[in-house]
Amino acid sequence: MLGLGIITGFCSVGALIVAIFALYRRTDSVISPQPLAIQLVEELHEQFAGKRAFDELARSNTERHGQIFAEIRRVEKERREDVDARFIQLEKSRNETMAKLNDQFTFIRENIAAINRELEIRNEV
Repeated sequence: MLGLGIITGFCSVGALIVAIFALYRRTDSVISPQPLAIQLVEELHEQFAGKRAFDELARSNTERHGQIFAEIRRVEKERREDVDARFIQLEKSRNETMAKLNDQFTFIRENIAAINRELEIRNEV
């Protein structure tokens, strides 16, 4: 049994050494079959746009994108101004409501204080 364990251990170490050598061994790669040389035929040149057409398209696209982004900025600015105006309106309304509530609470506190004084005067008599 002990001998079997020793032999298994040696086999494991040997397999590890073989794996390490296999990792570090350098191999050359060859692509087969070799790729064919590609030649552009005159007919293919007619299917593609020239530099002048490409530059015109790029200029046109750049101009159109500029217009689109300008429109986006304009709409965004208008919406931001609308939201800001609405926020200011809500803040003003809230301040008015708070002032009214404060006046009502003051009125209630004064009345409660007057009622308490009246009760104290009645209790003293």
